[in-house]
Amino acid sequence: MLTLGSATAGAQSPAVVPESNYYYGIYRKSAEAGDAKAQFFLGLLHERGLDGVPDLASALHWFGKAAGQGHREAQYKIGLMYHYGRGVGRDVQVAVKWYRAAADQGLAEAQYNLGYMYENGSGIERDAARAVAWYRRAAIQGVGAALFNLGVLYAKGNGIERNLAQAWLWLSLAAETGDKSAARMRDELAIEMDKDKLEEARRLLADWHKSG
Repeated sequence: MLTLGSATAGAQSPAVVPESNYYYGIYRKSAEAGDAKAQFFLGLLHERGLDGVPDLASALHWFGKAAGQGHREAQYKIGLMYHYGRGVGRDVQVAVKWYRAAADQGLAEAQYNLGYMYENGSGIERDAARAVAWYRRAAIQGVGAALFNLGVLYAKGNGIERNLAQAWLWLSLAAETGDKSAARMRDELAIEMDKDKLEEARRLLADWHKSG
């Protein structure tokens, strides 16, 4: 299984940090006026470090302000900070709470992380079926790790009825992102599948690309 996404690998922040600290004053003014987007970007600036030195406490403060207004990327960032104990004491249960808040709003990275938490029972009771459901939501949005993990769960019949055609589909989609492990597992499954099942899997893949 591919591991949980972090701030630097797997599940990435979808936002781009401004290149110049010139923007700090602009964002600060808007953030203090209650603008959630400005609060989020101000959090990113503090996370990066205005002078090259991260200020995670300030980052968490501003992410919290934005998250309280429903800013999903800020909610996800807080989840990451609690999960990895960055600027705050590590608390995976709190991380799950924030991942869920962002995932419910459709943020693919948060959906993947929530699925991972369910699959591994981290901060929440292990539930493979819910892991499958969250991985699927992230996979549909193209998260490579979710595509791979969903394929593995279908191949093993973990949390869902074993289905080699579905496993082959999701692993093929993961392989298209450049995942060599997914390509290898897909080819191994093809050896196990009979001709009809493999043709079904290829139809599923063709239908996926047509619908995209």
